[in-house]
Amino acid sequence: ALVSSSNTDLTKEQKHLQQLMELTPLELLSKYQGGAKVPRSDAELVSSLIHQYQLPFGVINVLLEYVLLKYNYRLPKNLVEKIAGHW
Repeated sequence: ALVSSSNTDLTKEQKHLQQLMELTPLELLSKYQGGAKVPRSDAELVSSLIHQYQLPFGVINVLLEYVLLKYNYRLPKNLVEKIAGHW
């Protein structure tokens, strides 16, 4: 007989996506910095993404993580805002 997996048996990828949906963007950035306080320039960038671009937290988190991983853990403000403008 096949063993059915329950909803609690999430794959690593599913858990990661769930975290991206549940964390605030500042929590995500802090996590990437080992729990350190988020620099003011990054916090202002997040605020801009929330208020000016009106993106949901999950979308902002995907955007931030993409840029962090693609650009050696840096967040070039112009690049992030350009991508946000397209989304």
